[in-house]
Amino acid sequence: MARGEKDQGEVTIFDVAREAGVSYATVSRVINNKDHVKPDKRERVLHAMTRLGYVANQQARSLAGGRSRVIGLLVQGLETAYTGELVRGIDLELEAAQYDLMLYTTHRRAKESAYVTTITRGGAWYT
Repeated sequence: MARGEKDQGEVTIFDVAREAGVSYATVSRVINNKDHVKPDKRERVLHAMTRLGYVANQQARSLAGGRSRVIGLLVQGLETAYTGELVRGIDLELEAAQYDLMLYTTHRRAKESAYVTTITRGGAWYT
């Protein structure tokens, strides 16, 4: 897809920019909470995002920024309270740092290496 094209029904930063009467770079700065955006423009962008129902595409953001903000965690299982508490604590800390958790349970199966590959390649499933 060329820049600015979209899947049917998906709202892009280009749509938000058009609606708010700003550049897509301004929309990007607002989404990423960067400085150097005048308050009135920031408000227009936020309002346009709300009106259009814009939801950030995490895959696109990770490609553009070079970071996925997703942490992979591989555990044997969630049967014990101890493991559950550890995962819950990790999840809370990641949420506070604005990261997402990708959790895999292996149950000591041969899929462990596939899960590791998935995590290290950014979340896409490879078989």
